[in-house]
Amino acid sequence: MLHLDALSQATTLTSKRLAAQFGDEAARWALMQVDLRKRAVRKFGEVAAEMVFEREALEQATQQRVARYHASKYPSGCQIVDLTAGIGGDAYWFAHTHSVLAFETSAERAEYAKHNCASTPQPVEVRTEDSLVWLESNNPDYVWSDPDRRAPSGKRLLSPEDYVPNPTLLAERLRQTRRSGMKLSPMLSDEYLASLGGKVEFISYGGECCEALVWLGSEVESGWGAVVLDDAGATEFAQEEVYDVAPEPGTWILDVDPAVVRAHAMGTLGVEAEVLGDGPGYLTTSDRPPNSVGYKTYEVLYFGPPDIKRTKVALRKNAWRVFEVKQRGANVDPTKLMKELKTEGDPVSLVAWRVGKSIRYALCRRAV
Repeated sequence: MLHLDALSQATTLTSKRLAAQFGDEAARWALMQVDLRKRAVRKFGEVAAEMVFEREALEQATQQRVARYHASKYPSGCQIVDLTAGIGGDAYWFAHTHSVLAFETSAERAEYAKHNCASTPQPVEVRTEDSLVWLESNNPDYVWSDPDRRAPSGKRLLSPEDYVPNPTLLAERLRQTRRSGMKLSPMLSDEYLASLGGKVEFISYGGECCEALVWLGSEVESGWGAVVLDDAGATEFAQEEVYDVAPEPGTWILDVDPAVVRAHAMGTLGVEAEVLGDGPGYLTTSDRPPNSVGYKTYEVLYFGPPDIKRTKVALRKNAWRVFEVKQRGANVDPTKLMKELKTEGDPVSLVAWRVGKSIRYALCRRAV
């Protein structure tokens, strides 16, 4: 139940007065919503102040920039059938450009979705019924799904076969549509994702590989790649790995976007470079690379023997201090390392990577 009257007063009354006026249950709910709205700003922006949330559903909700990318992949003006509406996070952004038919089996979450989508530019119909049953007797052209990756206890499910709905079974049905998107964990294996067919995109926003997006249907061309999102738009990188390996850095280290790494797409970054060390994620080159959303560029200031004590000597000698530790495959403890390397001076980045059994370190400065 939505206690909107209590919520409207939750930031102006004390918790005791709120309970006295609206009841204990309404007061608890309203105060929880105040907290969740603060957390939701990161994903929903200013509109979070008008929305209501369920804690677990909010954790799984799509960030607004990513959700708008999802919507952009569907033809303008079509109806999108959202099989897994939750609190209406994706449906809200879909309904800025498309009409939406949304399904949610939880009556509470369905009520939240109706509230959250009540003022969208395009209509959203929320049905409290099993979308898979509906799908058995209907043939929608455009579908969206975000299978639940948590057990009823809240524990994360490791096997995709335990997701609800099961992605393997759902993919069989979605191949019959014109275009359908399925949001999955980027931690799933290459083999599993490829078994679903269609096109696989690893989506990055804010430096995080946030999802594996599987597109299915007659309008979808098969492929594999990464999409890096920022305020300027979406940049795509196709799958290609062509680099040699360098045990030591050149003048520049490229910290490649995690979605590009996950998609095995570093070969389409358009730079003459080599992979640094054993773990994927860093490239190195002697020539300054062009700016790209596909990587962050660091100038190497110091590189020496694999001895952290000598690195600390270099910090003191040059009056530098480490303000961040970046690592790919090094398995070091950044907090412990920064404490060990505590010095005073100009800020630099410590980049760590593995070569065989050895961990190598470079002190770098972010290029602008």
